[in-house]
Amino acid sequence: MEVESKALLASARRARLFEHNTNKGAEAEDAIRRWLRAWLEPEYTISSGEIIDSVEPAGAPVARQQDGIIHLNSLEARRYTLPSGMRLVPIETVVATVEVKLTLTKEEFFEADAAAVELLDRQLSLCVKERNEDESYAAVPWLTDAQLVPLRDRRDRVTMAVFGYFGPRDLGTLRTWLKAARAIELVCCLDTGCLMRGDDTWEKKGAFCSVFEERQALKGFLDSLYLGIESYVREGLEFAFDTAAYRAAPRRDYDDAKHNTPA
Repeated sequence: MEVESKALLASARRARLFEHNTNKGAEAEDAIRRWLRAWLEPEYTISSGEIIDSVEPAGAPVARQQDGIIHLNSLEARRYTLPSGMRLVPIETVVATVEVKLTLTKEEFFEADAAAVELLDRQLSLCVKERNEDESYAAVPWLTDAQLVPLRDRRDRVTMAVFGYFGPRDLGTLRTWLKAARAIELVCCLDTGCLMRGDDTWEKKGAFCSVFEERQALKGFLDSLYLGIESYVREGLEFAFDTAAYRAAPRRDYDDAKHNTPA
């Protein structure tokens, strides 16, 4: 992992050398997405694009483009892929978001946090899974009107992260930023370290469940994302499109309202 960290830093130094206004951070973003795909696929993958819901309540801000969206590697998650390769990813399939910065600054960190806060208002369209006696899950039948839940009420479901190649040299600076964050819970700078704030310590200012120094930053980042995947699975909630009833009589909740009828 140390070798891979050095390789990523080398690609970032090359990107910084050739960086200009038309490609700001693009090479660095692509490098970390390629690296994460190698660790996440085939069950999960990472895309760039926007996270969408089927509701978009009045007054909700337009979805911002995300540098990295870790999501299920399923047909439903890949359904809205544009010719450019950018994806519109249904929020139900999203496991984590990763904002990527070549050089992470305080201003950029809190811009990413503001975007993450907006995402908390997006609505999940879910069918609940009930536990069997053997702790396995049994999906309830298709719901005529799927249960709508704002993401902020299912905070454990999506991990929101910021990844920087370069950043403040002091790990304490990252700690200070993360203490003040409203939605970001994972921050990593390859040449500084990695901090993860857990759900049970969210309200305890300055309390962190995981701290990784510079040499372990990349491993800590990946391990924290794996914990996020476990949390996503542990939620016991499934995308309504993934039920047998949907496959038998598909609904088009994500299409324009005038087409929102059984196929």
